[in-house]
Amino acid sequence: MSEIFPCFEYQTDILDQENHIFISKSNKLLFCPASKSFLFNSNFGYQEGYKIFNQNQGSIFLHIVEDHPIESLIFMKQKEVFPFLDSASLNIYSRSIQLAKWINNFTYCPKHGNELSVVKSDLAKSCADCRFDHYPKISPCILVVVKSGSDILLVKHNNGSHFFTAIAGFVEYGETIEGTVKREVFEEVGIEISNLNYFNSQSWPFPNQLMMAFTAETEQRALTIDQKEILEANWFNSSTLPQVPPKISLSGQLIREALNS
Repeated sequence: MSEIFPCFEYQTDILDQENHIFISKSNKLLFCPASKSFLFNSNFGYQEGYKIFNQNQGSIFLHIVEDHPIESLIFMKQKEVFPFLDSASLNIYSRSIQLAKWINNFTYCPKHGNELSVVKSDLAKSCADCRFDHYPKISPCILVVVKSGSDILLVKHNNGSHFFTAIAGFVEYGETIEGTVKREVFEEVGIEISNLNYFNSQSWPFPNQLMMAFTAETEQRALTIDQKEILEANWFNSSTLPQVPPKISLSGQLIREALNS
């Protein structure tokens, strides 16, 4: 039986019984097309797995399995599951897929090359030689929508996405969150901002980000676009809004909040 992970309380009626999530070693998620769900009340004969959520009498166990088909169920790629998620299931999915990747992919000590231990109760894996504990990596990342009067600034990143979205970027060593926001805005569109306000945060499993969202203001309208990072950038309002990310994403929520505030 696997170690039981530290779990946190999750206030949702999803956890009214014992549930199970199955993620394959190729990072695909077992999905039921009929119910449009990845939560199951049966472990299909697998061992108990890793307990990753707990509330009252309910709990969720994560199982890392092979891609063997199960009758009437399919394994789906990560982003194929995304349209079926709501805010509650996104949090569960995000924790599950990130832990599964950590358990499955991080197997050797980067200093000695030794095979690491099984996951311990505090989520760490350790090396027998250096006795150093390795923990799952989380990458802090910012989102910011800049406002100018009734207009908001949106960009289309050079990453294949067809959405216009918030300016985004990773926090670098030695930076504050606020410093990252100002740097990313200046690097991507060449303007300076003020009146920075925190909006919300979201765990995002593509691959392992903790997203932190902000609004800001500027008096500068002229843009100088970083063409390596950005395909397009422009000012929009509620009547000219292009295609933006769905509401389930933090970026989608941030854009709608900025337009309405």
